[in-house]
Amino acid sequence: MGWPIPLHYEFIIRKNNNIGVEFHLESSKYEELNKVLKEFDSYHVGDYKMEFSLSTKGNGRLTIIIPFSDGVEKISLCMQNLIALTIDKFDRTIKDIMKRKNGI
Repeated sequence: MGWPIPLHYEFIIRKNNNIGVEFHLESSKYEELNKVLKEFDSYHVGDYKMEFSLSTKGNGRLTIIIPFSDGVEKISLCMQNLIALTIDKFDRTIKDIMKRKNGI
């Protein structure tokens, strides 16, 4: 994909025996991507709901909370589905932002 490091999918261990299947925007340089992330708020990925939130710095993230007890297969399938659902739109938007920032 060639995305900047602050833009990535990841697994995050959460409290109460949960794991977050997530996409993070960790730089205000790409804050216009927040609008695209917000479009996916309340989407369902299988049995789980995706939620958009902002960090204290105003950087967006999409999070799907899954209990560890649901098992590694469901957790990994959820990440695969999150990526499949979002990657094309994210990639187009990220590349557009990078072109504008680089004056291309």
